[in-house]
Amino acid sequence: MDTKKIIKYVEKYREETSKWLTFISLFISIIGWIDNRVGTNGINIPIVDLFLKNSKIFFIGFIFFGFVWLFMKIYKIEKRLRIAFIEKLKKDLHINWDFKGDWKIEDGELSVTESEEGGISKTGSLWENYEFEFETKILNKFSGWIVRAQDLNNYLMFQINNEYIRPHLRLSQPRFKNIEEDTFEISEIRVGWKLFGNFPHYKNIKNRWFKIKTIVRGSRVDIFVDGENVYHADNLLTIPFGKVGFRESGEEHAHFRNIEVHIID
Repeated sequence: MDTKKIIKYVEKYREETSKWLTFISLFISIIGWIDNRVGTNGINIPIVDLFLKNSKIFFIGFIFFGFVWLFMKIYKIEKRLRIAFIEKLKKDLHINWDFKGDWKIEDGELSVTESEEGGISKTGSLWENYEFEFETKILNKFSGWIVRAQDLNNYLMFQINNEYIRPHLRLSQPRFKNIEEDTFEISEIRVGWKLFGNFPHYKNIKNRWFKIKTIVRGSRVDIFVDGENVYHADNLLTIPFGKVGFRESGEEHAHFRNIEVHIID
């Protein structure tokens, strides 16, 4: 968690709370001053009389709305503190992403295709438990996204089409050659895939935008489509930490928007 970010929001909360308390104190002081003045001069002001006669009700009302306001502020601050990553798609993609293939911004949307290795966020190497949220639209074959990425050769990827969710594990393995007695060097790195199966999701996502939320916690994964849990797996994640990203191989093509990562306990 970014300490500067925490301090910023705490200071903002203190500032807003101070404004609210100052307003309440000023309001009560004005009412008291008016009551003193009109009482001395024998003048009756209906709205002041109404407030004074029902001061307990007004006071309870102020307290109630004050607590509601404080709750909303605390919730807003807590939500902001959990945001680890936001992609607004307004700047050069190379600022936030390491990727290979055809990645570009089109009309405020991320377009990904011909990206065999995919692309991952530049931040997040130590992310463990988080929610990866975005909206996506399949233009051809699949929409694919990545979690717990160590690099472009080691990650868990999910694909979704109109029928199935397909979890894949992408792993690299170095091969060594002997160059001298008891001396070895890496001769090549082989990358392989493991497909865990095809899991029906029973959602109508054809030719439309839909929202994906992927929750990774420990070795467990849950995927939600438009708020409905459509996939759950225990002991699936073998990579303990890692970044997020997208992958569309060959003619696969999808668009993405409203991309966020939220840290969870």
